[in-house]
Amino acid sequence: MRSGLRILVDAYWWSAGPPSGRNVVRSFVRTWTELHPEDTLVLEVRPGHVDQVRRDLGSQGIGAEVRGAPAWARVHALAALTLGSRSTGFDAVFTQNFAALSLRACSAVFVHDAMFAEHPEWFGARERGYLALLRPSLRRAQVVLTSSHTEAARIQRVWPETRGRVLAVGLNPPRDFADAKDVRPAAADGHPYVLAVGRINVRKNLRRLVEAFLRDPLPADHHLYIVGRPDGLAEIIPEGDERIVVLDDVDDAQLRWLYRHAEVFAFPSLDEGFGLPLVEARSLGARAIVSDIPVFRELDIAEDYFDPTSVDDIVRALAATRIRPETPAPEWQGSWAETVNATRAALVGTCANGGHRVAVA
Repeated sequence: MRSGLRILVDAYWWSAGPPSGRNVVRSFVRTWTELHPEDTLVLEVRPGHVDQVRRDLGSQGIGAEVRGAPAWARVHALAALTLGSRSTGFDAVFTQNFAALSLRACSAVFVHDAMFAEHPEWFGARERGYLALLRPSLRRAQVVLTSSHTEAARIQRVWPETRGRVLAVGLNPPRDFADAKDVRPAAADGHPYVLAVGRINVRKNLRRLVEAFLRDPLPADHHLYIVGRPDGLAEIIPEGDERIVVLDDVDDAQLRWLYRHAEVFAFPSLDEGFGLPLVEARSLGARAIVSDIPVFRELDIAEDYFDPTSVDDIVRALAATRIRPETPAPEWQGSWAETVNATRAALVGTCANGGHRVAVA
């Protein structure tokens, strides 16, 4: 009987890809190797990135092996779905969003959200087509992980065949983000400000936040800083209004500074699987006003909640931030250690019971 697990990890997004995917794999792997050095983690990265990832692991003292995905695996879904066919000799395969289609090792997958299945109108045809591969792949997964109980309930609601296999293990501020040292962005000119973080799309609902801010619920010296791409905002920001500033090239160090010094962090999303910016903001002491949606109620770390479909209610919440509450909102209490340990326990328990060769002393 071996003393640890041998796990093949989908690390396609380690050095490039969506921030949510990078944050999960980098924080999972780093924490896992610290807590469980008896386990062997082998990272399969995108073609051509092996040397870069090895240097990155070495600089952080992360004890994991690296190998490249096949040259034909030019998109993440293809690399993840076929990862199981390259899993001989492993106890488990750990992927993101798309479960490995193989019976050679136990298949565990972290699904960020099933939002596209419940709200297809928020996604383009190409994105819906790509994500359509997700559901059939889950039929082969022994363990389906996600970030929140709210999202676990959604996954099982829209895909009933996953019932009994979905486990919420949480998320936390990325390890790289937590390690960064605060740096003041050049655009921060000393004015008090409301901070928002997110892409300019229908779901993130930043248009209503901008409209509410322009109704002047706060003193005239306040600015609104939006961290994200500026596409789509020009048409709703009055020409010459310098109070609304879009910051589209912000690194972890600058984002930390912005969270820490904000008068308030506003998160007006119509829906989220977890809502990591809220957790990041509260981990640095920022006051937060957020949409009254189930996952934010589950996290329970905001100061106030508003109806995200009502500009009037967003105005009310912004105006109310001028008065500090007698009882501060709860602080974030989660940790990557808890997330990793819950994931590992699921692999050991579920995969062993499913007949796969997970044997841990």
